[in-house]
Order: sequence, then C-alpha cells, then structure tokens
Amino acid sequence: MKFIVLGGAGEVGSVVVKDLASVSGVEEVCIGDINYDAAKEMSAQLGPRVSARIIDINNTSDLVQTLKGHDVVVNCVGPFYKNGSKVLEACIESKVNYVDICDDYDAAELFLEFNKKCEKAGITAIICHGASPGITNMCGLLGASKMEPEEIHTAWVESMTDASGVVVLWHGAHMSHGEVPQFINGEWVKVPALSGAEEKEFMDPLGKYPVYYVGHSEPITMPRYIKGLKSVTNKGNMWPAELDLVALIKPFSDFGLIDTDTITINGVEIVKRDFMIYHFMDILGELLGEEEGTSEEDIHFMLRVDVTGTIGKARAHYAYTAKMDTSEGTGWSASYGAQAIATGKISIKGVFAPEGCEDPKDFFKHLSTKGIHLYETQSITERFA
Repeated sequence: MKFIVLGGAGEVGSVVVKDLASVSGVEEVCIGDINYDAAKEMSAQLGPRVSARIIDINNTSDLVQTLKGHDVVVNCVGPFYKNGSKVLEACIESKVNYVDICDDYDAAELFLEFNKKCEKAGITAIICHGASPGITNMCGLLGASKMEPEEIHTAWVESMTDASGVVVLWHGAHMSHGEVPQFINGEWVKVPALSGAEEKEFMDPLGKYPVYYVGHSEPITMPRYIKGLKSVTNKGNMWPAELDLVALIKPFSDFGLIDTDTITINGVEIVKRDFMIYHFMDILGELLGEEEGTSEEDIHFMLRVDVTGTIGKARAHYAYTAKMDTSEGTGWSASYGAQAIATGKISIKGVFAPEGCEDPKDFFKHLSTKGIHLYETQSITERFA
C-alpha cells in the first residue's frame, strides 16, 4: 500500500502519517507539504517507509504527476471552502483514491457533484472524514441501524487551545457567519449561524454546555445516505465560555468583519476575514495565557449525537458521547478511511461521506484501539397502539 498525505506535516496530517506508517503491509507514506523542511524532518524521524516531497496544491500539473502511483491520497489541506476541488480533480485525472477531512458545508456540496466523474475514473472518494464531521456521522449511522430513524442531532465542543491555528480559525469564522444549512422537517433550510442556542449534556468534566447552529456538513450528507430521516442538525461551540463562538465571533460579524470582501488599511488592500483572523490570534494568545480552571487535558474535543426514531411500536432514543484530542480524533478517523480503501474493505466507486460506505462497528473498533471510546445510552419509551 502506498499513501500520500497532503498537508502531512501539519497538526492533523502528521497524525495520519504516523498512523499509516505503523500499519503492516504499507510500502510508503509520502508527506506532501508546502513546508518541505518540516516534512523532511518528520520523514527522517519516522524511518525509511516515510518520504517527503514539497507539494503546492495550486500547481495542478505537478500535483497530478505526484499523485500517480499511490493507492490513496489523504487531503488535510484546509480551509476547504477556500481550496475547493483542486485536489479531488487531480485525483480524478491521476485515477487515485481520495479521502479528506473537509468540514465546510459548501465544499462538501461541491465535492458531491463529482460523483459521476469519480465513478468514471474508477476511484473511491470519501469526504468529511474527521471528527465532526466524520465520527459524528458514524455515530448517527450506528444509532440509525438500531431503529427506524427519524432525527439525528449532532453536537460538539472544542477547546480553543486545540483550535488556535490560522486554518482552523478561518473555518471557525466561515461556519459561524451568515446563514448555514440544516435539514429540518424533510427539507434543507438555511438558518442564522449561532442561532438555536440549547444546552447539551457532554461527558465529564464539561457537563452541560451551550451549543449553536454552525455550518458543518453533517446535515448535507446524512439525509442522502440514511433513509427515513426527517431532521439532521449540527451545533457546536468553543470552550472556555469566555471564548465561546457568540462572545468571540458575533462582535466581528456585527461590524461586517467576517465578510470576504476587502478593505484598505494604510494603503494595503486586505480581505476583511483575513484581517479578523490574525487579530483573533493576538486576542487568543492573551486570553488563553490567562485562563485558569478546568484542565485543558480534560476538554479538547467533546461530541454528542442523539438519534431518535421507532423500534416496533416504541419510541427510541440513542445518545452517543465521546471525547478526544481534536487532531488525533480527526487524523485517526481519516486514516481509517484510507486504510479501508487500500485494503479493499471499501470498493464502491464514487463520492461518499463515511456513513455512505463504511461499517460503523469496524470504524469504532479502530478508534478504540487508539484510546477513543464511544459511550452509548438508550431509552425505549412511549409504547403506542
């Protein structure tokens, strides 16, 4: 098996590289990154099966030639709403299978449009294979397999310490701005980002915490693959409360500084959102340095997925919770998808989200070997005639 991980020297990509390099039967894992020095240093640490190559995804001809000969490309280069379909199109041209960690709803919609082209090229493309989306989707599929499903509500909370990188902040601004898609009462609808506030019960030590509608891809993909669903939503937030999405994002949004048009500062034209992101980084550095209280080691990334429907003549509610390091959970999820394709567990051709082509029990077995454990609670109530 030969893999290439784009963005492989980054926080998530490096997790994917290390996991794939540890698998028996792997011939090569190539770290493809625009930061060649970091990629080369990492490859030297991981041994002869790991190589490094400088790759710029904007150089299409070089990208296509580089991908050829590999079994699977794992794309960890975000933000996906900015980079679009460049890597997927290169995979189609080079006829190489594809996995990504896309977490932007509009990019997911774009990727789904390439289904026929991937079928014709004879490749499998699995999109949105991270933590949320990814692990959340598979929780929804697992619960839905135990009932006649009607609704799946996904939620997450991430520590701002895990999310302080510039690419993650770009994504955070994108998902928290304007109107975002949800699947409600059998239809895709747009709702205001950061609306729909409610408290969800997460694992200890977080407990109850507020979450809001955000622009992720779970509502885009799950209704396509899990039959019978009437509603699919995604809500999220950041921890600690002083840095939650409403406190951090809304003031900038109210002043129009999350828009993607430009402003001129001291004669220099700059995208408003880019200006805001770099300003964010200064704010976060100061606030996170002052934060005391609950240990960051205990929070990282928390998820909760609620699946409701019927079993026979009874109402059913299955709730799934888990916690993990954000980068590790995202990377190990994507690594599973790449391995499943390369080993032949998944052979169907086209574009899919993980819930459209994977076995949830095998998926969670893989995560459990990494120390990520899924907890399930169930309630069967209200028997009716």
